[in-house]
Amino acid sequence: MTDKLVSSPARPVVLDALHLDALPSGPPASGVGPRNLAYVLFTSGSTGRPKGIQVEHRTLMNCLHWTRRAMRLGPGHNTCHLAGQSFDASVLEVWTGLATGACVHLPPEAIRASAIELQAWMLARAIHAAFLATPLGEAVLALDWPHDAPLHTLLVGGARLHAPPRADLPFTLINIYGPTETTVAVTTAMIPPGDAGGRPPPLGTALPNTQLYVLDEHMQLVGHGVPGELYAGGACVSRGYAHRPALTAERYLPSPFAPGERLYRTGDIVRWGSDGQLEFLGRRDGQVKLRGFRIELAEIATVLAQHPQVHQAFAQLVPRAGGDGWIAGYAVPRGEVSPEALRAYLAEQLPDYMVPARIAVIDALPLTASGKVDAAALPLPELTVAVSELPRSPLEREIAALWSELLGCPPPGARDDFFALGGNSLLASQMVTRLRSALAVPVTLRAVFDHARLTDFAEHVAQLQLSQADAATLNRLLEEVERAGHGAP
Repeated sequence: MTDKLVSSPARPVVLDALHLDALPSGPPASGVGPRNLAYVLFTSGSTGRPKGIQVEHRTLMNCLHWTRRAMRLGPGHNTCHLAGQSFDASVLEVWTGLATGACVHLPPEAIRASAIELQAWMLARAIHAAFLATPLGEAVLALDWPHDAPLHTLLVGGARLHAPPRADLPFTLINIYGPTETTVAVTTAMIPPGDAGGRPPPLGTALPNTQLYVLDEHMQLVGHGVPGELYAGGACVSRGYAHRPALTAERYLPSPFAPGERLYRTGDIVRWGSDGQLEFLGRRDGQVKLRGFRIELAEIATVLAQHPQVHQAFAQLVPRAGGDGWIAGYAVPRGEVSPEALRAYLAEQLPDYMVPARIAVIDALPLTASGKVDAAALPLPELTVAVSELPRSPLEREIAALWSELLGCPPPGARDDFFALGGNSLLASQMVTRLRSALAVPVTLRAVFDHARLTDFAEHVAQLQLSQADAATLNRLLEEVERAGHGAP
């Protein structure tokens, strides 16, 4: 056979000529120990320089020992992998499945952010346990589930969970919390169904081999019910930031409670509840979670201030009812510069989830008496629509009204971009569901990403209507398209 192989610089290996019985029968020694690196994940940094978090095998194994029990997976079971590789929950998804002998399913890219389509896929694949980023998880929890659904455990995390599940859901909901520096998760809470009296579900209690401390500014323990900053210690704490010894020393501190151990300073303000579970209250700094991503608002401001026409910059998260909000940017200019130009500049420098939905160019940043930026005094960046850009056809106006309702903004113009206005995949999924119901057209989530401008999206929807319209409806739609093309009101 070897003489028939095409000539190649590669050296052929003839299996019949190998003396396999002389080789060791056991697995080769890897040389990898508990203190070796398992992976490095990069997260946002306040200086504009991402931080590479070094996670060792020992901390990863500690996390997986817990997730194996929590997700109740084993050979013959199914789980799924949805999280992006920059989100440390992807480690939980992949390795929990593989370590238990379960099958890890990957959904099509087009349905990953659509709660309805994802639910149908999970039922078809008989998914038994899964992790979902909290915003997507909340959308999935709002759906009706068959009582005999294979799903028995759903983990959510990455953002604040707003409410407990309904009593009729056939699976257990587990809320997890933890910075990337503490290896995916440090707390867990099984969330019972029912009314919590308007209080959000708790973060829960510590994972095994993890110690949690709520401390004041002097690193002294505070009492139950007293707000303080959360510090995490034990087998969860990662090695530190790659090639950043000063930053590592700032966030990974010697433990005053266990000599020789380190605590990670999370920056999260929490308190112990009366039931012994941690409750999340807010952030100590400008770090926020948006669409499952951890974002340093200071990093956005730093990069924005590097624009040659910007003197000062600031960024803040604007909350949205029922959602995770959107980022507003502010720039004090050195000369003439437009918000559109600044957004284009940031889009070249930052990931899309960090680009502000809107930017305001203002004369000066308002300051408090202590000289800090007075965020409460900043105006929300306004969305202005030129008359020439107003929606033209009835369909464009209907879609514009829906965007305005979902995004909490004034009616957009024909050339406005859904995502530039603060849209995200979950809001896009809601829009698709509403349009399918109202217009009876098979519009997909992928179409929102492919046709993000209002006029382009409306044209796509019109084409779908035309493809399934009868003759009378077809003539009416053609007349609307013709009027819109001539600028008729």
